Amino acid sequence: GEVWRFASSWEAARVAGAEAVSMRDAHVAVDSDGAVWVWGYGDDGALGVGGEEDEYRPVRVQALPTRVVAVSAGFRFTAAVDMYGGVWT
Repeated sequence: GEVWRFASSWEAARVAGAEAVSMRDAHVAVDSDGAVWVWGYGDDGALGVGGEEDEYRPVRVQALPTRVVAVSAGFRFTAAVDMYGGVWT
């Protein structure tokens, strides 16, 4: 499927081929290739993209070395489970 993000102060953006999604302050989606895309509030490094800036459009997380099969997002955190059962936060 596809995940679309709309908000009054942000442009529309989408993640094509989304297979898993979790949303709260940080938002995260996994595409059909197992790549992780994040957007939302970056407080305390919650998005996992190397900084604390907010991301207004989906950004691919480059630090994950393998295919991701599940994700979760919450208050100031994002977590992912890779195909080998490893947990990344």
